[in-house]
Amino acid sequence: MTKEKRKGVFIKIFIPVTIIIFFLIFFLMHEERTLSQNSGGNFADQAYKHINDYRFPYDISHPSQKFKLPHRLNEVSGLSYFEPNKLLCIQDEKGAIYVFDLEKGKVEEKFIFGEENDYEDIEIVKKTVYILKSNGTLLKVKKFMTDTPKVKKYTTLLSKKNDAEGLAFDAESESLFIACKGAPYLTNKDKSLEGKKAVYQFDLQTKELLEKPVYLIDKVCVKDSSDEHSSVKIFFTGLISLLDPRRDSGNFRPSGIAVHPKTKNIYMISSADRRLLVMSRKGEIITSMKLPKKIFKQPEGICFNPEGDLFISNEKKGKRANILKFDYRFLEK
Repeated sequence: MTKEKRKGVFIKIFIPVTIIIFFLIFFLMHEERTLSQNSGGNFADQAYKHINDYRFPYDISHPSQKFKLPHRLNEVSGLSYFEPNKLLCIQDEKGAIYVFDLEKGKVEEKFIFGEENDYEDIEIVKKTVYILKSNGTLLKVKKFMTDTPKVKKYTTLLSKKNDAEGLAFDAESESLFIACKGAPYLTNKDKSLEGKKAVYQFDLQTKELLEKPVYLIDKVCVKDSSDEHSSVKIFFTGLISLLDPRRDSGNFRPSGIAVHPKTKNIYMISSADRRLLVMSRKGEIITSMKLPKKIFKQPEGICFNPEGDLFISNEKKGKRANILKFDYRFLEK
């Protein structure tokens, strides 16, 4: 092949490829604007909410206190605020509720509620405890501090494929938020939800799960808010996902969820990529950050006290399992 012919072939290939890349960029930029869908069917902009004066209210690299957990809580999978200086803990596979005393730095009491199973999170609403299993089943436990707790089971529309791991009480809607680490859809596979993670809502009045996710998080959009090249990352991640839809578009898989008592913003942690995500009630991602590996070995549980102090638990991974406390330093704007 002569030099002129090679040049002609190159031009014939280069021009179509350039056009295809241009349209892919245009398509992905358009898709980035409509990545999250709330329960009402409206679309929320999942690109980062640009708040020039937003200040993250915790020094996430420097916990104010660190509490080592006993070996029986090596796989602590969930946390909930109980009463002043006390948290409730749940241990994966153990049908027991542990009361951890923050002042004494130890487990004060243990209450058996059931047999061994895959328990992922715990939340207390008034005096009633709700426990989430990975298949989406909810256990309602009344009188949990007695020898005869009353346990009622609610089978939701969720299943094992959803891998439900996060549970939080939302006072504004009188419901429980359930964050799914696995599939975002309920029954038949929905291709439009691929690459997303879902948060569902369990109505405490009707005791039923709403069929539409209250929040959808597109993993392509979950990036560091401080990353100056985030748009480039989103493009290439989206391009890979477009070329191979079966490939995961990110590692964000929520393992814990909590509603901030002051701002009502929604906080989610992902153990898979050690990430903390803050989202507004409209579904806008306010900020997202990587959690320091030296401090967060395997973050699984998250909760707040009424003053806004943040607690995150880590399962055992090389070192002892622990609970970290981060003081609420100032009001978020």
